[in-house]
Amino acid sequence: MANRQCRDGMGLAAVVAAFWLIGAPLPAQAVPLAPVWCNVAGRAQSNFARMNLSEQQAFAASRSDFRFRLVQYDTQATGPTVPPSLPNAAQAYQQCIDGVDSLGQPVLDATGAAYGAAKLLFEATSSTRAAWVAAALAHPEIQFLVYRSPAPATLFPQNNAHWYLPQEYRGWYAKGVVAGLATRSNTVGLLMNFDGPAAGQAAPVQDATNANAFLLGARSVNPDVQVVTVANQTFAATVQPPNNPWPGFSSSTPWVIPTYLNCRATEQTPAGLLTGRDIFDPAKNPDATADPVTGRLRNGPPIDCLAIDRLMAAYPAIDVLAGIRASFLPQVYTLTASGNPNPPLFIESAMSNTMAAGDIDGFLGDPRVLTASVFDFQAFLHQSADRFLGGQLATDPVQQVLPQRIPGYSHGVSGIEMARLSDRLDAVQRALINANTVTVLLGVHDPLCGAQAMQYLGAGGAGYTFDAGGCMDPNERYTGIAGAANAAPLAPQFTAHLRCIPVPAADPVTQYPWRCAP
Repeated sequence: MANRQCRDGMGLAAVVAAFWLIGAPLPAQAVPLAPVWCNVAGRAQSNFARMNLSEQQAFAASRSDFRFRLVQYDTQATGPTVPPSLPNAAQAYQQCIDGVDSLGQPVLDATGAAYGAAKLLFEATSSTRAAWVAAALAHPEIQFLVYRSPAPATLFPQNNAHWYLPQEYRGWYAKGVVAGLATRSNTVGLLMNFDGPAAGQAAPVQDATNANAFLLGARSVNPDVQVVTVANQTFAATVQPPNNPWPGFSSSTPWVIPTYLNCRATEQTPAGLLTGRDIFDPAKNPDATADPVTGRLRNGPPIDCLAIDRLMAAYPAIDVLAGIRASFLPQVYTLTASGNPNPPLFIESAMSNTMAAGDIDGFLGDPRVLTASVFDFQAFLHQSADRFLGGQLATDPVQQVLPQRIPGYSHGVSGIEMARLSDRLDAVQRALINANTVTVLLGVHDPLCGAQAMQYLGAGGAGYTFDAGGCMDPNERYTGIAGAANAAPLAPQFTAHLRCIPVPAADPVTQYPWRCAP
């Protein structure tokens, strides 16, 4: 063996000498390719989807030590799809894992090299739990980072799956402070996705946590304010089929919708009177056009307008309306398309500083929009990337609640902040807002701790568990009350809850397939 090593070493030396004598360059050694970070993103024309995609794109543009790949999927696909349709969530994960496209062909990066298998998958959509859990269980060699989609740590003995949670409730507490100071009628509305179990599905817990924090914020500065909720029991933006943009949606100006589009049975449109299924007919509705990627018609009456109409009819004194719903529609419908001559001021859901200028203008261009939450995942993404490269990511816990500031990574905004305050708020209101929210947004004070939180949300209120220090149980904030009929109850101090639910037997020709009660 020693002689063989000697001969091999002499042979290599001879080769090097020969190249030196003839002046030829030595053969280049192969440079290891950077690991693949695959961003998995649902294609949905909502502010939430656009925000998360912009965060991923900004992060990818700032790193050269990964090769980034984006795979989008159809959020409404109920089973496997075939090209040219977008894949479903499970297929999208598999494409990342295998380094292939929807036809099974290797995907090449900008240099012409094959991506190959992803080493880390990042998912910003919270509705694909089954798909990512199955993929993570099958591939313990790959690290998974998933937004707001909890799974028990015991499922992953290899500790390769991590779900992360921004502390959204801090932003909603702050927006409650804005609402409590801005209202003149002491009546505020809150548009939610879910407000309790519906069709066998428990409410997403963060909806309830955010709503409860909003109420606490409003009451902290205005004990007399009444907050009324309305919920649609769905994440869908429009009546199925499909969950795609409403008529008139434009990817460049997504906040513009036809003023004729609301929830009444018949509508006068530029093409004449529309009734029922006519809204889906491009010959009768000039705005019913095909989505260039999914191929589906961008149509379907929005659901939110029904809830907003119901809420304003029941409580006409509402002069501030906040929208937890992650859609462009509520703001636009409330302020420009509802027909209300005196629409309430609006508080937006969430946006990102990385979004395109047009998107930010769409959120905040109207001064009647008082403010919005601002997400910033950049510090978290950079920290995760560095921990992956250093081999520490696999030791991170399955559940990761993001701090408001990440030392060494946060520069300015990190976690959840507040967007600009509207000029409709005077100097006194602005000063009070700042004084009552700054410690919450810095992470110094937790609004789900203390006497008021215990009164509203503890044993005598919504029924959540509080520890000896007077703070709401951290797990129940995100996963709810284990074993409870309603794992995510709202505080009894809300004035009322209106509920809008689907009506499967409705005639789509003459009836709107959603009904509200009471």
